[in-house]
Parts: sequence; structure tokens; C-alpha cells
Amino acid sequence: MLDSLRGAVDPLESRHESDPAAPTDLKTQIIRFFLTGVLSAVVDYGLLQLLMLTGMGYGPAKALSFVAGTLTAYALNRRWTFQAEPSRARFIATMCLYAVMFGVQWGLFMLLVPWFESMGWTMFWSTTVGYVIAQGVEAGGHVRGTLPLTELVPAVVEVADRAGVAVVAAGGIGTAADVRAALALGAHAVRIGTRFVATDESDAHERYVERLAAADADDTVLTEAFEVSWPNAPHRVLASCVAAAADAAPGPVAYVDEATGSTPLDRYGTRPPTRWTRGDIDAMAMYAGQGVGAVRGRVPVAALIAELMAELVGGAAT
Repeated sequence: MLDSLRGAVDPLESRHESDPAAPTDLKTQIIRFFLTGVLSAVVDYGLLQLLMLTGMGYGPAKALSFVAGTLTAYALNRRWTFQAEPSRARFIATMCLYAVMFGVQWGLFMLLVPWFESMGWTMFWSTTVGYVIAQGVEAGGHVRGTLPLTELVPAVVEVADRAGVAVVAAGGIGTAADVRAALALGAHAVRIGTRFVATDESDAHERYVERLAAADADDTVLTEAFEVSWPNAPHRVLASCVAAAADAAPGPVAYVDEATGSTPLDRYGTRPPTRWTRGDIDAMAMYAGQGVGAVRGRVPVAALIAELMAELVGGAAT
């Protein structure tokens, strides 16, 4: 469900923060906004399942449930969350955005449900679109698992298949060959992370991308070094940044320029360097999975996806 998008529309109803007549503070509005999103999701999904139990087709059922959930979100956010005054122009603008969201959500629903059913999923799982991510120890960033994908994916698939739940493999996947290997283990899909850090659309600092392009799987390390604000959490980073952080002086190693000013970033902090970061970039957390060897430089996302798809199709043809 696109309830996160649905909720993002409703700030149109908010009063300006500086308006002295606003009856609720920002913190209260955020809490109410979250609760409204949860309730509208329950209304949407609950009505969908109820209507289908009565024999209604999933197309009409989804249309009615979306409308019910959307109207619930709109009414609660206007009257309770933001307590906005009635406005015809605001109402029309909000409804237009909701109409676009309806087209996207309903279209995807009508496209995906028959496909999931053709894979043998029950109607419940098809409409819920349940899946689990099997993250191998090869993954970059914070890693909870301790097993490699070759052991983890088959074990997860064995359990998930009984419930008709898809399995998404993640960790160390950077090439079409890696994708094929994960699918051969039984995964239904893959999740690629490190390669997309090195894209034009990514906010990663240029030095970070350069380090990724120069690295290979053996240049990564699983550590707990970058623990400020998140202790006892294993994560895989480039080994070079661990060494650089160890050599750095105590205190902030860098600063990030934000709308509210310049924020200091402590040594061994969890934040990776972005385009707006300045300072000792090499000493910051440079998350990278063991698929980093596939990174050759910064490219557009579209080009990266096209490359992977061409290799997959070409490999399948041969």
C-alpha cells in the first residue's frame, strides 16, 4: 500500500509552524500524523480483505478500500492532526494528488496480483505481498546475519515456501553473475546496495565513490568500530576508513552543511560522507559489501540497471 505516499500529501492541510493560532505543536502533529497513517492502512487493507471474502473481485475491492482509507486519512488529518480551516482549493489539490496515487496503486495491484497467483501464492499472500530479506554476512552497512548467502538463502527458502512468501537475497551482490547465483539458490529476487551508492542519483561524497571504485571484496571488513549512537552493531565497511579513523585526532572528523547550519560529525560516527560533508572524509564510515569489486565509478541508475539486465538476458541466452 502506498500509505506513506498518502500521508505525504496531507501536510497540505498544515498551518505554518510560526502561526501563533496553531492549536498543536509539531511533535503532536507528527504523532497524530503517524497514528492516522496506521489507521488508514488498517481501514484500506481490512476492507479489501472483507470485500473479497464476500466474493467481490479484487479490482473493485481494491478501488473501494483505497477510497475508504484515503478519505479516512484526509478527514482525520484535516480535523485532528493539523486542525486546518476548510479550503476548497486545498481540497481540490489534495484530491488531485490522491487520484494520481490511486492510479499508481490500483494499476500495480491489478498487474501484480495475477502474477503472484500464477506463482502459486494464495489470495491472502498475493494481496499482502509478503516477502522476507535474507541478508548474508557479505552485505555492506549494518549486518545482523552471520551466515553466507550460500547457506542462508536455501534455509530461508525452505521455510518461506511453506507460507507462500517470496525471499529476497541481499549481501555481496554486484553483478549479473551474482544475481543468477542467488536465484539458483532459490531466491525470488535480489537486493543490491553498494553499486547504487556509486550512482549519479546518490548523495554519496565523491571521495567515498572513488574509494569504492578502487576496492575489492578483500578490502572490506566486518567491524563494530563506527559505534557512536549505535553501539554493538556489526557493520561492513572499507578497511581503509577504519584505519583512517584510528589515526584521526579525537573529536569531530568532519562537518556536514545543513539548512540549520554546520553539524560536527564525531570520529567513529555512523553517518557516511555525503555531498555536503567536508573534513577528513577518509575517516568516516564508508559502508561497502563484498560486491564492491563491481563498482567502476559513478554512473546513472538507469545505465546501471540496463547493464545488469543486458548481462542477465545475454547470459540466459547463452
